[in-house]
Amino acid sequence: SFSDSLHGIISTFRGVLTTTNGGNNWNYTYFNLESFDLVASCSQTDSQNLFAITTFDYFFRSTNGGLNWSISLLPVDFANIPRQCSFSDSNKGFIVTSWGNILRTTNSGSNWVTDSTFQPDYYQINVLRGVQALNNNLVFVCGAGGIIGKSTNSGNTWFAATGGSTDLESNFFVNENTGYTVGKTGMILKTTNGGNNWIQQNSNTVQHLHDVFFVNED
Repeated sequence: SFSDSLHGIISTFRGVLTTTNGGNNWNYTYFNLESFDLVASCSQTDSQNLFAITTFDYFFRSTNGGLNWSISLLPVDFANIPRQCSFSDSNKGFIVTSWGNILRTTNSGSNWVTDSTFQPDYYQINVLRGVQALNNNLVFVCGAGGIIGKSTNSGNTWFAATGGSTDLESNFFVNENTGYTVGKTGMILKTTNGGNNWIQQNSNTVQHLHDVFFVNED
């Protein structure tokens, strides 16, 4: 996750990598906790505000560019694995989980509200896997069974679309209209009308695609 051309963060094993010079150099920060292995996802909104989540329900936040981190527990069951986080600014953020929950905060993660819109009748692993808060109102999620969800009011209500039957891993919008979603068996989907319709692209591979990022629409 990059907030500008210089400042970025990468999630990794028991910590994060941060850069302040466009990736020429990286600094590794070790999160010294015995109860987890993997930082599942991270998000950076500006040069100072960084966020990270782990597969065992921990939420990390830095307000000074990664020099120091605060830690708290997410309000999810132990087996309900957080998959991806995305913040639109230093206060407002979203997390999706493997049981299909959407967690939302408006105060930098001090408190979380759980939206169970996509909660299945039974616990199906990896129901939701990707989330992107494009701005303070527009949010997209994706996950198992080709599900793509969209909110235009900061997660208060959701519109559920479908991307087919293939499990989807991540989505990225370059603006309110143009976006991409990727998933298993080389699936790439593109929309040019804000997610109302999706067109499959040829990736020339059957390998699983786990993430997507575009610098600009071109």
